[in-house]
Amino acid sequence: MSWNYRVIKHEDRGEVYYAVHEVYYKIDGKPHSWTKMPVFPIGASVEELRSIYADMLMRAFDRPILEIRDDQLQEESDSSRPSSA
Repeated sequence: MSWNYRVIKHEDRGEVYYAVHEVYYKIDGKPHSWTKMPVFPIGASVEELRSIYADMLMRAFDRPILEIRDDQLQEESDSSRPSSA
């Protein structure tokens, strides 16, 4: 089973927010499961932490945003991206 970081759209009590999670894939490449809590990188130094963000987490923004529908991950029906501002 492979995994990567992905942006997931959440909705809680009518409020929408986005978070980065680890997402795990089936053999066929479809998202299968994800971490319940968003990821919070930790580094032994500022440089290591910066590297983690740059090398792994930022890749999450290069992929389509996922959303949870009926306890399944699917590409977001609205193709908008979270604002980088």
